[in-house]
Amino acid sequence: MEKKSLNLIEDIISTAGRWTWLEISNDALYFEFKDVQIFNPKNDTNKFEDSSSEIAIRFGENIFLAIFYNDIKDVEFLGLSNDLQNLMKSDTINFKDNLMNFHKEFSLKIVKNQFKFQDRDYLKAIANFYENKKILVENYEEGNNGYDFLLCFTVSNVSIAVGGNNIHFFNDFEQLTGEDIKNLSNKWCLYYLDYWNKKGTNEEYSFDSICEEFPLNL
Repeated sequence: MEKKSLNLIEDIISTAGRWTWLEISNDALYFEFKDVQIFNPKNDTNKFEDSSSEIAIRFGENIFLAIFYNDIKDVEFLGLSNDLQNLMKSDTINFKDNLMNFHKEFSLKIVKNQFKFQDRDYLKAIANFYENKKILVENYEEGNNGYDFLLCFTVSNVSIAVGGNNIHFFNDFEQLTGEDIKNLSNKWCLYYLDYWNKKGTNEEYSFDSICEEFPLNL
């Protein structure tokens, strides 16, 4: 994935996005995000109401996952079992050594512009900001250069660092190329302009929380 594509994904996710799914499965990590600025109509329609605003990211090969927080209550959204909660008391844990598969659904708003690929300075900043760091998968270490892709983002009172040697993006289980993401983003921008152009008219769209978060002054 080219850097310009990763930069675009940063923008379309971090503007109004929510982190909604985490899955640890074999040698892969899956993250899902909603309220993403992409226009992907379903069933060959051209209506935004029928489109998907979700994107999934899969990290594979030499993966790691770390969570940074100040209070143990801040990670309750993971809904950990008693055994895993006990593991969280250790300095370093590895979910993969203690379960075959982990998945959890939740909804956490991403802090605007705090969603960054390949930014090791940001990783250092969040590592210095929080009191606690737990390694959930593999052998994450600050300054480790043994992976090709790095993503760090902040939601609520926690930050996440995830990496791997390969990365793939999906929408409705269909893999997306950099060109696909660019086209879907451009379509959303056209929809956004049309949403506000038709505001207050007989052709007004249904309420869209993503568009409403960023009013357009015409």
